[in-house]
Amino acid sequence: MNKYDVIIVGAGVAGLRCAIELEKKALNVLMLEASERVGGRLKTDSVDGFTLDHGFQVLLTSYSECQSILDYEALKLGSYEPGALIWAGETNRFKTLVDPMRRPAKLLQAALSPVGSLGDKLRVGALKNTLSKKSVSAIYEADESTTLDYLKAREFSDSMIEQFFKPFYAGIFLESELGTTSRMFEFVFKMFSQGDAALPKGGMQSIPAQMVQQLETTTVQLNERVKALDRYSVTLSGGDIVCAKHVVVATDMSQAAVLTNGDVEDRDWNSAQCYYFSAPSSPAPGKLIVLNSSGKGSITNLSVPSDINTSYSPDGRALLCVSTDRSVAISTLEDELRSWFGRDADAFTFLKNYEVPNALPRQRPGDLLFGKASLKNKQGLWICGDHRYASSLQAAMASGRMVAEAIANAE
Repeated sequence: MNKYDVIIVGAGVAGLRCAIELEKKALNVLMLEASERVGGRLKTDSVDGFTLDHGFQVLLTSYSECQSILDYEALKLGSYEPGALIWAGETNRFKTLVDPMRRPAKLLQAALSPVGSLGDKLRVGALKNTLSKKSVSAIYEADESTTLDYLKAREFSDSMIEQFFKPFYAGIFLESELGTTSRMFEFVFKMFSQGDAALPKGGMQSIPAQMVQQLETTTVQLNERVKALDRYSVTLSGGDIVCAKHVVVATDMSQAAVLTNGDVEDRDWNSAQCYYFSAPSSPAPGKLIVLNSSGKGSITNLSVPSDINTSYSPDGRALLCVSTDRSVAISTLEDELRSWFGRDADAFTFLKNYEVPNALPRQRPGDLLFGKASLKNKQGLWICGDHRYASSLQAAMASGRMVAEAIANAE
């Protein structure tokens, strides 16, 4: 007998979004999660009172799916300033790049910034204007190339690409060669232009925590690993079988490939590495991310989450999040930070590092389906997740919502 209308395997953002929509349709849902927590790749720890996200992550407030489901006020968001500090290799000297379209009072400062030529700045403005008028659906249907080829085709200078675009988008796409599809570049560029990059109080895991609080009738079972499944049933690791009218696979890409016997393509992953330090005070003024454009060292970018949201620090000290393009010895990283900040770096205290091999599904041209993936496979399993759409919070939520709506229409 079917005790449940729907079983969702996986309690990441896509699965949670799916469950919320199914509840609205008065369907009885069971959610099974193999780990001890909901949220998937949105993970946050507390170490010595500091709030540490697993890798550098932000919420782009312009995501329409997030706006539709999240209570931004309750998340108590803090936002980065639009722009960046650029480390070009000169000791104790940083170049500032601001967005004059978002901060008109800084128009002169932007014009005089040594990062990029005047032509580059005009091209950035023209691109913002073009993409502001271009719908997300049009972006997803446009011809695609690598982001690097896209920028070159728009005649951005090599210095602008090396000093800004590569280090900035390496922190977003988790690859440093700008090999990600130009569709994702246009989408992310548009989202940054229309909203804030923000951090919630309590870290990024506050997002799925708020989502699960919206579930009133769904049964959520943690530490419940699934061994096998078919169209109408799920076999748990202990051997118990649970039945339902519908089964949804909402796990990450690799686990979905296993559970669907290869119906989901397990393409490559982009990895993330980040190292957290505490400091007596922030070394990066202005709530700006710091980008490494020197072409040297292992640091990709550095941010100070406690400047963005004070909840990340327990006592007024600064929390530094250092992202790298590879695993690095702590002593090597400390030497590199010393070259950036001089003797101030002697007071930095290492807290913890995270290496996340499966941080983001690869997004090269041809990889992503942008909402056109089949919601149901030939075996009758429903499948959702960012790997079925595009690698972002927006896409994960959209994928979960689309599956829920299709299930409700099938009832």
